[in-house]
Formats: sequence, C-alpha cells, structure tokens
Amino acid sequence: MNTLPPILSHDKLPFHAGELAIQEKAGTLVEAASVGQRIIRDHLPGQHRIFFNQLPFLLVGSVDDSGQPWASVLVGLPGFMNSPDAHTLRVNARPLPGDKLGANILNGSRIGMLGIELPTRRRSRLNATVTSADDYGFTAHVDQSFGNCPQYIQTREPQSVKLSGPAEVQEYEILTPADRALIESADTMFIASNAVASSDTPNASTAGADISHRGGQSGFIRVEDGHTILLPDFAGNKLYQTLGNLHLDPRAGLLFIDFETGDYLQVCCTTSLVWDGPEVEAFVGAERLLRLKVVSVRRLVNSLPIRWSEPTYWPQIETTGTWQQADSAIELKRKADKWRPYRIAETCDESASIRTFFLEAEDGFGVPSYVPGQFLPIRLPASAGGLQRVYTLSAAPKGNRLQISVKRQGAASSWLHEQNVGAVIQAKGPRGEFTFDRTRNRSAVMLSAGVGITPMIAMLDGLLPKDGKNVHKHPIYFVHGARNEREQAFAEELVNKRVNHRNLVVHLVHSRAEEALAEPGLAKPYNSRVSIDLLKEILPFDDYDFYLCGPQGFMQELYDGLRELDVRDSSIHFEDFGGEKPMRRSLDADAPAAKIELVDFVTASPAHVELRASSKEVTWKPEDGTLLELAEANGLAPLSGCRSGNCGTCATKVLSGSSGYVSPPSAQCAPGRVLTCISIPLPSEDGAPLVLDL
Repeated sequence: MNTLPPILSHDKLPFHAGELAIQEKAGTLVEAASVGQRIIRDHLPGQHRIFFNQLPFLLVGSVDDSGQPWASVLVGLPGFMNSPDAHTLRVNARPLPGDKLGANILNGSRIGMLGIELPTRRRSRLNATVTSADDYGFTAHVDQSFGNCPQYIQTREPQSVKLSGPAEVQEYEILTPADRALIESADTMFIASNAVASSDTPNASTAGADISHRGGQSGFIRVEDGHTILLPDFAGNKLYQTLGNLHLDPRAGLLFIDFETGDYLQVCCTTSLVWDGPEVEAFVGAERLLRLKVVSVRRLVNSLPIRWSEPTYWPQIETTGTWQQADSAIELKRKADKWRPYRIAETCDESASIRTFFLEAEDGFGVPSYVPGQFLPIRLPASAGGLQRVYTLSAAPKGNRLQISVKRQGAASSWLHEQNVGAVIQAKGPRGEFTFDRTRNRSAVMLSAGVGITPMIAMLDGLLPKDGKNVHKHPIYFVHGARNEREQAFAEELVNKRVNHRNLVVHLVHSRAEEALAEPGLAKPYNSRVSIDLLKEILPFDDYDFYLCGPQGFMQELYDGLRELDVRDSSIHFEDFGGEKPMRRSLDADAPAAKIELVDFVTASPAHVELRASSKEVTWKPEDGTLLELAEANGLAPLSGCRSGNCGTCATKVLSGSSGYVSPPSAQCAPGRVLTCISIPLPSEDGAPLVLDL
C-alpha cells in the first residue's frame, strides 16, 4: 500500500498536490517523501553558491501574464551570477533580444532556474521569488534548491562567439520542417512548467515556475505532425516536479538549442500524460510518455553568443531508446504471429546430443524481444517437410541474434543438426508463460533434466549476467540431471556463472557418472538422479520458488513430492514437454484457479466456426474433437505442443464468439486468446460464429 506514515504527512512535505498525485500514481509516494525531505532545501549550500558563480549560462523558467510557461536562457561571463548569502542569488544578465523572459521577470515573480555545467554533467535546480529587477538583471530569494544527478546529460564544451549580425525573431503556430529537423535530432531539451498557488499548496515554496532538463539519444523526441510532439519520460529522482506541475496546469514551454548555429526554439504547448500502451512498452527506458500539442512557436535566430563542441554521450545512454528503435519493436511485435526467415549464423555443440543454433533475421527487421524461459516456434523448409516445432530460447536477449539449443531426437531436430551455417528456417515471435517471476523476492530452485536445461540456463543468463551484476539478489540453486559428463550441457557456462556470482549454487546429478568433471568451480557430480530425497540433502531450510523442466515423469514426480512436503502450489512453476493429463492438483487457497467455463463433448451442440486468416467457415460437431483438431482436419497446421492444455503453444486469438474448455488448463492464456487443444466452440443465441485468427 503506497500511503504515507503519519510522520510524513502531506503538510510536512516540500511537494504540492500535483506532485503528490503523480508520486502516488507512480508508486513512489513514500520514497519521494523520504528523499524530498532530505535533499530539498530552502537555501543554497556552499558548493551550490560556488557552482552558480562559475557558469556561463543559466536556464530560466517563467510565466507570462496569461499563465503560459516559457523556457529561456541567460548568458554571461563566469561570475555573472553570485550568491551574497545562502538565501539569495543575484543574476547580472538581461534576456536575449526577442525572448519573452524580459516581460516575465517582475518583482514578486516566481521563477525556476537550472544551473547546468555540460562539460562536467553537474546541475542544480533552484526555485525562487524575484525580489528586485533592474536594467542589469535581477535578485531572487531562494524558495527551494536541490542538486540533480548527471544522468541523461551529454557533455559539450562551450565557447563564446561574437554574433555576426542582428538577432531575428520568428513567430508562428505550427512547426516548420527546420523546427522538426532540430527537434528530432536533438539529444537535449528543457521544459518549463508552472504550479499555481492554491489551497492545495499549503507550502508556498512549492508554487511557481520551474524548468528541468531532458536528454537522450539523438532521435528520442518525435514530431508526429506540425502540432504534436512525443517525449519519453525516463526514470529519474522519482520526485516528479515537472509532471506534478503539469498535473495542475497542462501548459508547458519547451526550449531547443541549436548548439551549432546559436538559434534557439521556444515552443508553447499543452500536455497530456500517457501512462501505458504499445509505444510506452516499445520505447527502451520509458516509464511513460508526454504528448505535447503545439500552441505557438518562437524561433530566435542568431541570438545565442555561445557555440558548443560535439557531444559526448552519457555513458549509460543506450539504456534509453529512440523512436526508430521503438517503431522497429512495435513492428516486430506486430509480426510476432507471422513466419519470418532466419539464417543459421553459427552453431556450437553444448553436449554429445545438444547443439546451439544462433539465428539472425533475414528480413532486416532485427530480432524480437522476449523474456528468458520463452520458446521459439520454428518451421523447416518445404524440402524438409515443412515440419513445425517449438524450441526454447537458451539465452537472455542480447544483440541481433536468437539462440536455441536443440537435442537431436526426431526428424526435425536431426535435420537441424545436419545443416551448415547459412541454412534458412522460419520462425514466429517468441512466446510461452514459463518465465522467472521477479516479483517474488526470495530464494529459487531450478530443477531440470536433459534438454530441460535450456529455459533454466536462459533464466540464469537473465538473472546473473556476465558482467557480474546480480539482477536477483537471493540464493539460486541450480540442480540439473544428465546421464553422464558427455551428455552434460552448458558445463562451461555454469562454471563461469558459479565463479562470478556468489549467490549461485550448482549441483550436477549424473545417473551414470563416470568421473569427476574437470572444470574448476563444479564439484564432482552426484552419482544419482534428481529426486526429492536429493533435494532434502542439498537444500538448506528455506522458503523457495521451484522451477521444473524436463520429461513428464521427472516433473510429475518432483511436483507430487514437493506438494507432499507442503510446498505451496503457487510456488511451483514448470514447463511441460507434453502429456495426456494436467500435472497440477487442485490449486490450494493461496493460488485460486481462474474462472473458466468447462463443457462436455457429449452435451455440446453443433456450432459455426470461422477460421478468419484461412478464409474457412465450417460447422463444428462433437465428433470433430477440439478446435485444434478441427483446424488440422481442414488442412491447417497451427502451432501446438502438449495438446493437453499444459504448454500454451496453441494459444490463438479469438476475434469474436465464445468457447469452452473440455478440461482445466494448466497454462495461462493472455486475455482474448484460447488454448485450442482443449477447447470447443459454444453456440451463440443469434447464430454468430466463433471467429478465430487461424
């Protein structure tokens, strides 16, 4: 529950109602309260007084007489700002010709100031009240001040220049092509906002104008048309001063500097906040988006007597995306249900029978994102019979490759093992529900046998990456069963993980162990098999989440054994390779089953079914079996795996109509989809068909 304890009541905080509303919506209310009381001051600390004194320019947020915020720049030689005492800042500079700031700096004006030193990425924010304004500048009383971290700032070296001619002011209502080019290539911008004093702002220091910095890769801002700008909101200090101001008053003022020419662009707009949706999900690093509707534009040509060097990007800049990347991600998601060509770029033998295939997309769209543990549906060429299979992705996402590790057993896998680099197969987007639940912050046990190691090694790769940083801080026990050392896959990778991550414990169990593994970091394998008795021997007393993957009998035995030890059903996760019946018992109280409609073949009535993607319309009858069997009988080859509702491979989008399950599903299904392997259609009262995306 994101509520404040009494000691942090609202009237004691340095925030107004808008900031508190956004903090509550974002789930950072308590954290922001703690941080805000610690870092937000009513004065300038000594180092900040020195900092402002050495800057050659200052960003200022102000409001005009209509309440519209404006973002501006003041320029001077270092020393043009000084702080005679901790509560005062004197600025000896006048606004540049044509800047609205000149009319906005009045006695009593509430303004925001941002001191930013681009070469060092240092910055300090200041909210103040103008106490006097004259022909040389103004004096301001400090209301709030605090330092900001260096993230998202690109370094640039400033150089003063003598302007070659008079400044020119251009005003219009829609962004020009030149404006769009400047904005869409920008890696830096500034945004001014305003919090109007009201009864909801008992702390007067929280009211008034503000200005803040936004940065990202070139291309992180989108101009949808001449009237709309899309701006991602990246992770920050969680105080949300700008968004809080916009919550109270959606008007904003943007500032874009042309670091090469000295032009700068002031854009007045109204804002709305986009909390979720495909664009938020696709944009790397974005927690939400700001959509800004342009009201007016002012370009000050040849106005800024400073030029800057080429930027050096913030070192972690690649943790943020661009709109080009986001568009590609959205397009890849759209293509997830379509077959795409992939070329085998490299192979690697993991054991005597398991080989890893590195796949690169042939169509130029790159590879889709996925969650470690998911599988990849593939289809072999027509010359190989067009066989369809699903193989688990055996590494966390990285680069422009997908990685599957396949055991040679059967026609499809044998064909793959016989191919050379350059062979082309087809694949759909990754899918599957067997992934690591990062919301459950406790120890985990990964239990696998044979090729069941593949989703486990992918999860481990995501939780304990090679850079030594632990995504999962709690102990992880990795227990794998193989026949012998020759059949043991990923031994070298497990050694490296074990050496670099202290929270990982690896136990190898060989049913026909021949000798100790030579690799350092792994103890001699148990000459046994993975069983409940072995787990009792090697696991310390603790409360675990269990992840199971392997042959049906292997998982059924472990699942039943864990339940007999009173392990909660919701703490046991598994990937099923197939089977005739669901593995789970009736779920216990801590994991109630989702409400589903169960039907019987015997009592079911005929129903109309439309297979939309294949342009087929049929009448289903009980003797036709499940929807999967119906599709296959009509010449289709939809993806399927266990055919018993356990794996989720056959999940298909329902466009309209309804269906029921003939047995309870174990696999979860996304809203709007149905597991066709255990489903039959339900007739509608108006005779409308069940429409599937098949």
